Amino acid sequence: APIYKSGASFSWAPSTPNSTFVITVQVFSADGSQMLGLVSCAEQDNGFMTIPSQYLQMYPTNSLVAIYLSRHKIELVETDINNSYIETHMEWEVVGTGYIQ
Repeated sequence: APIYKSGASFSWAPSTPNSTFVITVQVFSADGSQMLGLVSCAEQDNGFMTIPSQYLQMYPTNSLVAIYLSRHKIELVETDINNSYIETHMEWEVVGTGYIQ
């Protein structure tokens, strides 16, 4: 998938408003031999996110990328043990590949 230097937009469904969505783009040289950097953006899960161009402009055209899309949801769940709570953390992740264009 092409990741545009002018800004990379992503969309997904369904969105989960009480969750956080994180997109991480790990950038490698065109031959894959060197890691050049990492860009990561996070916000409330609304089904759409754009990685701004200023974070992608520095990488050479045709650099290879690994793209990580992940949703995080943290909740407090009441238990029957001494009126206490347990904090839960759910993570869902998809990984893809692409190149800088």
